[in-house]
Parts: sequence; structure tokens; C-alpha cells
Amino acid sequence: MPLEATMIVVDNSESSRNGDYVPSRWEAQTDAANLIFHSKTQSNPESAVGLMSSAGSGPQVLTTLTTNPGQILDGLHRTKVGGASHLATGVQIAS
Repeated sequence: MPLEATMIVVDNSESSRNGDYVPSRWEAQTDAANLIFHSKTQSNPESAVGLMSSAGSGPQVLTTLTTNPGQILDGLHRTKVGGASHLATGVQIAS
């Protein structure tokens, strides 16, 4: 597989507390981010993944591109849920 650099943008707005995904949208995103990280790095061990949040006071880079799964998990655990989503700005920063 080709070498890839992937930035995951998670929605940490108040709506991510909703329980329409069990146990919450935030937990579903955490699981998905972990799955994406492992999928990308298993297809090519040199591929890197980064992490951003899109809510709160504004989009924030939580983890720069890395091949270390612990850094992605650390970024997810440091993320505070709250505020309004700034998804469009987050995607612009990520690209």
C-alpha cells in the first residue's frame, strides 16, 4: 500500500454527548479513530496519522502526524467535550 498521511478530525461538541450511538457519539468516534489509526499503519508501517478536535473555543491539533498509537490515545483522552462545532474550519486547518 502507498505511504499516507491522514488527519482525523473528531467532533467534540456538546452534541457528541448524545446517546444515539451506544454509549455516546464521542465514544463511537474514539473507537473509529483507533480503528482508522491501526488500519492506516498496518497497511503501511511508515504511514502517519494525526488528530484534531473541531469544537470548544476552536479547532485544535491534538496530535501531529505520528506512527505511535499511544499519542493518538493520549490526544483523545485530553480532549474536552463542549462548545459548538467548527467543522469547516477544522477541515481547512487539517488540509
